[in-house]
Amino acid sequence: MKPVLRTWILAIIAVARTSAAHGATIDLRSAIQLAEKNNPSVGIASADVVESGYGVDLARSRFYPNLRFGTSLATSRASSAVFSLTQMLYDGGASLAELDVAKIQSKSSLNDLEISKEMIRLRTAEAYYNALYTRARLGYYQNLAKSLTELLDKSRLANKLKHMGSDSLVRVELGTDEASSLMIQNSSQLERDINALSLLTGQANLSAQDLSEPFAVKSMERIDAKKIKQQVLAHSYTLRGLQLAQETLDAKRQVELAAYKPTITVSANAGFSGRNSDDLLYVNQFETTRFAAGGAISLTLPLFSGFSGIATRNIHIEEEKKLALKRKLTYENIVVEIENNLIALEKIQERMGTLDAHLLKGRSVYESRKEAMKAGVLPVDYWLLVLRDLDRLELEKMRQVYDYLAVSAAVKILAGTDKK
Repeated sequence: MKPVLRTWILAIIAVARTSAAHGATIDLRSAIQLAEKNNPSVGIASADVVESGYGVDLARSRFYPNLRFGTSLATSRASSAVFSLTQMLYDGGASLAELDVAKIQSKSSLNDLEISKEMIRLRTAEAYYNALYTRARLGYYQNLAKSLTELLDKSRLANKLKHMGSDSLVRVELGTDEASSLMIQNSSQLERDINALSLLTGQANLSAQDLSEPFAVKSMERIDAKKIKQQVLAHSYTLRGLQLAQETLDAKRQVELAAYKPTITVSANAGFSGRNSDDLLYVNQFETTRFAAGGAISLTLPLFSGFSGIATRNIHIEEEKKLALKRKLTYENIVVEIENNLIALEKIQERMGTLDAHLLKGRSVYESRKEAMKAGVLPVDYWLLVLRDLDRLELEKMRQVYDYLAVSAAVKILAGTDKK
């Protein structure tokens, strides 16, 4: 093995030993909480919620009277000041419908916020378990590289004493170099995974040692596919958003229908007007001053609006068709996604049972050949072959465990049971 590569191995192992003493501080739940708190997309959705609340206040303001004051001074020295009060009594239900639209849009903003949080939870869970899996792979290759490095030192001594052939020594060197290369690759991948998680959680100084290892998967939960599907469909914020879109469309239709109904408005005004005197010595600056007050009730009847009603009705019909298709497509996509997740969980459970049996047998063979190799009864080549097979099984089980954890977390998030 090259001296530079050997130095890399020892350096990374030393870092691993040092970091092992570093206390784990962030589990999946706390990582999700940090992401929901610090991620900009959630902040944008929260701002939309506040804005939609002001939209409700704006729509409600139409029910209050309007009070105005006006004054003027003409070149003819005439001046006036007027207070006016206007109150809408009836507008065909347009104001009520617009208030309904604003309230539904406020609910939609809250729903969009939940959708944003759900997406962040899913992305954070995926990034979290990717980082844990890569960290576990790195640790595995660190231990493997260390063991092979020790074996290489012994093999070189054995070769020097003519107890091992040069071909066997080359195989040990190749195995050590491969493990070291994979260790370096996984170290780089772990850095990328941690950076992705840092961006989601807003934790700039996050390190791999800050992630707490989940409990060992000793037994897997029984999957109740029917119950999980019902939970996911009942919890789906996307389907709820489409329902709110339908309610918004219905309320907007009421606004359009109100345009064909009469409008009744009451108004009142009071003020004075006068003309300034040309005589600067005249005590009363106004030659004439008049005070007037009055009120009126106005009725407006729509007669013709250029067939806009027909066009508006046709637009609503097409929008309802699109919403129906979106609901159907969204429903199908949700069902397919959850079914794929459930199938993945079932396959993982099946594969884990097979892997456990193979690993039990493989570890037994590995230990027996290792002892035979140490005793000089078996060449190192045979032990390396068993080690390679065992390595493949160990890594596959590791992948299956973290896949199970990641898919289980995604299913719980989609079903709304992740916070329980």
